[in-house]
Amino acid sequence: MKEFVHNAGHELKTPISVIHSNLQLIKATKKYDPELIIESIEEINRLNSLIEALVDLSSMNRELQTENIDIAEEIKNIIKDFSSLIKAKNINISFIVNQNFILKANKDYFRIFL
Repeated sequence: MKEFVHNAGHELKTPISVIHSNLQLIKATKKYDPELIIESIEEINRLNSLIEALVDLSSMNRELQTENIDIAEEIKNIIKDFSSLIKAKNINISFIVNQNFILKANKDYFRIFL
């Protein structure tokens, strides 16, 4: 449980960092950038989904919303979501898919777990 809470906290920090970076860039350049605004809105939506997933998890009486998740596609999305942090830390990620797997799970919980 301690590790899960740690991972969940880290997942919540990521969208906040992206939004913060985008706003700092807009402030520094004093230029309206629609792409940064769209990315920030997507991150806010992701943050909201993560918070809702944690609230749902705390309520054991609620039915779990599951869907079919293409694991390779979801990993690609996660790498994309972390791209600004990956660049900032000068990390190189190689991702090779030999076979696609579909997992029936709650997408938000899967992201937190991963």
